[in-house]
Amino acid sequence: MRKVLLIGLLFIVPTIIFAQGETRLTIDERLYDVFDTSFLERMQKETPAMLEYYNFFLDNVYTIQSLGENKVSDYLKITIDDIEDMNILKIITDYEIKRDYNNQIIYQIEDSDKLLILISEKELAKKFNKHTRRTH
Repeated sequence: MRKVLLIGLLFIVPTIIFAQGETRLTIDERLYDVFDTSFLERMQKETPAMLEYYNFFLDNVYTIQSLGENKVSDYLKITIDDIEDMNILKIITDYEIKRDYNNQIIYQIEDSDKLLILISEKELAKKFNKHTRRTH
């Protein structure tokens, strides 16, 4: 019985250690458009939860919705060249957009009937906590 347990541990422990050593959060390529490489690499080593948040942020902080036909918009306009391949963090940085804790922010995308809707920081935090299974 002890031999079986020891043999099992000999195979299981190195696998667990190797898996933990190899689990390094990937840096989303879009973050390099906003942050220095050294900053991102330091974040990856020292504060991986922050890197996880930024990676999540890129795909979850916004939605694109149609304004609808014959609708007139009073929203501020924003230029986005390619809605399908955009870097929302770069857009927020370039336009110096200040997000609100409680309220969404809405822009009309220039030369389109589309709206860029940035969810509130509070809502993003809820989504992130659900994503990471941290519920509060």
